[in-house]
Formats: sequence, structure tokens, C-alpha cells
Amino acid sequence: MFGLRMLGRVGVDVVSGGAGLWRAGGAAAVWSATAAAGGAAGASSTASGAVTGKRALGTSAWAWEEKTEDKVDAEKATEEATEIKTENEAQVEQESSSESSKADHDAAAAKVAELEEKMVEMKENLLRALADQENVRIRAREDVESARKFGVTKFAKSMLDVADSIEKAMEAANEAEHGALYEGIAMTYKQLYNAFAANGIEPVRPLGEPFNPELHQALFEMPAGGEHEPGHVGIVTRTGYTLNSRILRPAQVGVVAQPLPEANGDGSNQ
Repeated sequence: MFGLRMLGRVGVDVVSGGAGLWRAGGAAAVWSATAAAGGAAGASSTASGAVTGKRALGTSAWAWEEKTEDKVDAEKATEEATEIKTENEAQVEQESSSESSKADHDAAAAKVAELEEKMVEMKENLLRALADQENVRIRAREDVESARKFGVTKFAKSMLDVADSIEKAMEAANEAEHGALYEGIAMTYKQLYNAFAANGIEPVRPLGEPFNPELHQALFEMPAGGEHEPGHVGIVTRTGYTLNSRILRPAQVGVVAQPLPEANGDGSNQ
């Protein structure tokens, strides 16, 4: 009677009371043969084969468990290596992506800074252009106003001689002797001065006023002691004129001189 058992990769061959291990092609077979011829020798051989089969079975199971654990450890090591490799690749990819993102961010920041600088420059140019335009407008307005006020300066100066002649005629004429003539001269004088006033021309007659070099032209000094104080205008020889508060012709005047210090009896001045 023969028996066949599969025990992993380890086989036990028992034939006619003998036992042995046999390995073949990765498969293990336990052959157990017991001769049923009878007798005491056969029974003993059968018992010995059974014991040997049990020991071989235990050894085979231990070897199978050990190799299974090795295989599991190897698979775990492989999985861990794969995970580490995947993590490393992900980390490298993340670092590469981070570096690329940082480079893109730096480039974008540089572009923004450049655009902001250009914007500031353009704003300054715009403000400068607006300021120049406003200055041109102000100068143009001032020029127009000046032309309106002082455009008649040359004509007004030429009319001053006419006014001087009329004043001298009025001084020479006697109202009692030349009633109608004097009246005509006075009327002409009044109309002329009304025309002067309408165009911003005003006479300057500073008699008795303090001397002002901006409006008065001193021709001589008068001795003190009269009705006017020293340093004041004592006489007006020719009337001055202003055009819109700007001097057109200074008044020609005589100024009262300062009094001389009194001398003591010994000839020294006090």
C-alpha cells in the first residue's frame, strides 16, 4: 500500500520500512510505503515510517513558514523602496516645481517693478506737461492783460505834450480878460483829462507831499523856511502821469532842502 502527500517543497519517501527526503522541481512529495506482508518486522517498519513522516512534516512546515516570512519581508522591503522612490520623485518634482514657481514669481515681480517705474515716470511727465501748460496759460493771460493795460503807452506819452500845452495856456490866459477863450481852453483840458482817466492815465501833482524818487524827479532844492517841510515837494514844474499805477512820466519838482545847523559864536556848529 502506497501513500502520496504534498508538503510544500519537502518530500518524504518511505518504501518498505525506509524513510528519506526528496526534493524535485520545487514540489515535495512524501512517499509512504508499508508492506502488508504481516509479521512483527512489517509492523515495526510501518511504525518507524509513520514517526519519520511526522518529523519530516514538521520540518517542512517550519521551512515553508520561514520562507514565506522571507518572501513577505522582501515584498515589504520592495514596497518600502518603491514608496521611498515615489516620495523622492515627488519631492524632486515638488522642488523643481517650487524652483520654477520661484523663478516665475521673481520674473513677475521684476516685471511689476519695471511697470511701476514706467508708470511713475509717465505720471511725472504728465504732471510736468500739465504744469508747463498751466504756466503757458498764465503767461498768455498776463500778456493779454498787460497788452490791454499798457498797449496805449506810446500813444499816451505822445498825448502828454498836448496836456502840458493846455496847462500852460490856462496859466497864461486870464479868465477876466479872455472869458470865452479861457472857458474854451478849460473845457478842452477837462475833456482831455476825462479821456485820460477812462484809459487809466492819472496826473501826479505832489505839491506838499514827501519826495518819492519812484514818482518824482528832483530838479533843484528850495531853501527851507517856507510853508512846506524839509524833504517835501515845494514846487511842481511839470505834472507827472501814471498809466494803471505804472509810472508813465515822473513829475518834475523842487524839493525843500534840510535846514543848515546853526553856528555858535566861536564859529563852530552846534
